[in-house]
Amino acid sequence: MIKVFKDDACVQLDDQGWTDYRNQYPLLQAAGGVVFNPNGDLLMILKRGKWDLPKGTLEPNESVEACALREVGEECGITGLQIGDLQTVTHHIYLESNGIEYLKQTFWFAMQCPHCYTPKPQMEEDIEKAEWCTPQQVQQNLENAYASIKDVLNN
Repeated sequence: MIKVFKDDACVQLDDQGWTDYRNQYPLLQAAGGVVFNPNGDLLMILKRGKWDLPKGTLEPNESVEACALREVGEECGITGLQIGDLQTVTHHIYLESNGIEYLKQTFWFAMQCPHCYTPKPQMEEDIEKAEWCTPQQVQQNLENAYASIKDVLNN
């Protein structure tokens, strides 16, 4: 079964349902990171008033691993990351500024930041905060997070 999120709703689809659903929207592929520091804190961003994880759209001929590392670096100013395994893939409907709805497929990778750099939010991407969050802070932040992000962290 494939889950597709739209706002806070989730639709679960079998293979045929996925094919039918997929044909209704242009596809955007993205990648991001579930990034921990040596203290066990998770890197989270506050973007447009919602807690999120750093991610972004693939560039032409870019691998999903390279995209994930690049996007975490751009959105949070974090370098020297060690990328691990693919954790999960999410799908959500995304409304672009041009008014077109896209199906965004995001590949989520485990990452370690060997040093506790202070994150720097990428303001031009509407990122208000980038923070290392303790497990307690993560639970609080998830109360104001997208359903797809809750799903990533609950896998």
